[in-house]
Amino acid sequence: MDLKLKIDPVVCVTAVLILFSCLFLPGQKADAFRQVSPPAIIPQPGPPPHALDDPSFYKWSGLEIISAFEAGGLEVVNIQKGLTIGSGTAMESTIFLIPSSGENIGGLVSSYRSRKELEEDSRYYSGMNDPSGPPAWRIFQRANILLLISGKVPEEKAMLYKKALDDM
Repeated sequence: MDLKLKIDPVVCVTAVLILFSCLFLPGQKADAFRQVSPPAIIPQPGPPPHALDDPSFYKWSGLEIISAFEAGGLEVVNIQKGLTIGSGTAMESTIFLIPSSGENIGGLVSSYRSRKELEEDSRYYSGMNDPSGPPAWRIFQRANILLLISGKVPEEKAMLYKKALDDM
């Protein structure tokens, strides 16, 4: 049995033109038609950014601080992983509430990789405090920890949280 496949010459010429044009298309248009290996990634000179951080600086996580507050009998409820609104350099942050001071009033504990990052965020939050009025935040630091207590929390109570942090 003899099978002859009849192909329209116009279709044949079109197919050949498409194949040749794919070989000579510039850049990304051609990549859609031919298999291309991803470009090699060449590392930048110098140490990677995380190598510049002082590993001995990192001492505690936010949850360890919260645990110390709880162990000291301080009011800490509704503990949640938090997002900071500062420069965003904190490794991690934990939000907690102090209900006896009012609804949705509490604090934030953030841990940092470097003193520079901690100081940067501390300055940011200090800038929120109006010198002529009550503070937006009571700001405390120890090692790699930045502790923010709402300015609506009485100072005497905020100092209890500072003392628990200092006693670690």
